[in-house]
Amino acid sequence: MGAGEQDRQSGGTTREARLTRRGLIAVGGRGALGATLMGGVLLGATGCSRSSSAGGSGGGADGAISSIGFDHPNNQIPLWEDIMRWSRVAARERDVKLLTTADEGKLDRQVANLNTWIAQRVPAIISYPLEPSAIEKIAERARARGIIWVTYAANLQNQDGAVLLNNVRSGELLGEAAARFVNERLGGRGKVLHLTFPDGGQIGRERDKGVVDALKRHAPGAEIVASQKAVDQATGLSVTSSVLSAHPDLNVVVGMNDDGAIGAYRAFLDRGRKPNDPKVFIGGQDGAKPALELIKRGTIYRATSALSIKELGEVCITFPLDIASGRVRRGATIDVPVHLLTADDGAKVDQLLSELSA
Repeated sequence: MGAGEQDRQSGGTTREARLTRRGLIAVGGRGALGATLMGGVLLGATGCSRSSSAGGSGGGADGAISSIGFDHPNNQIPLWEDIMRWSRVAARERDVKLLTTADEGKLDRQVANLNTWIAQRVPAIISYPLEPSAIEKIAERARARGIIWVTYAANLQNQDGAVLLNNVRSGELLGEAAARFVNERLGGRGKVLHLTFPDGGQIGRERDKGVVDALKRHAPGAEIVASQKAVDQATGLSVTSSVLSAHPDLNVVVGMNDDGAIGAYRAFLDRGRKPNDPKVFIGGQDGAKPALELIKRGTIYRATSALSIKELGEVCITFPLDIASGRVRRGATIDVPVHLLTADDGAKVDQLLSELSA
């Protein structure tokens, strides 16, 4: 099921609305996501507010909250710190304390950390569920205690809102770019390695599907010779090296994220391929700094489906705050835009690089 494709029951209403980040117009200061009416989601000053306190000492009758717990379980990936850095900036500007977890990509740690926050009555939680079915009951329990629950990169049945990353479209953009390369540079026939993340929850499944569907649709002559899990550089290097041994004519690698695909780039160079080999395409997703730098240099790392990490970090704070204040109706979802970036997009590449750590 794609994000936002069915109604959610939340706070006594079954109405769900989709927002885009760019469709929100900030008014009344930096803390406001906007009062533009979109499907009745954004409320004016006289709109309804959350009737119950958002838990413990952090909630008030006006819906104001003093702290937000951001549970992004993959704190082992480089982008985690940049997302949290911009979330900290947004939280500090709004006098909100930001709490984070260190789940190390492990479901049992995620469950334990979320249960701790619920016991502490952290007033608002935004969480990327490693396994949605395992987190549903936790989200339900949190909301029963008056805690605002926002799901990150996925949808749950039990949520007050969701920050979505256009997962399917992200995969499609990368698959379309790879397909164009196959058709224009390889005569319509390429050997493809797909680096996947099947146990990465909704984001992994949807991105993987988007890549494969776009490749099959736009480059039917391309052959996916292997699909293997790889979301970090070391695994990407190891997996790609093995596949190159079995398929020395491999010439396309598409990744669920940039980290695994960067490992693939290193594997090609280790095999003696030139950094700018005109017959090789490697691409990933997220817009990680090393990927953007390789794209800017005109290497075989040719594309990434990129998010603005600054924008993402900010909305992960402002969206739950606007739900708490009643500016956004519970049950709403917001889509963070994704853009395909190549060497032709120098200005946008530079902009996103400026948002990432040195």
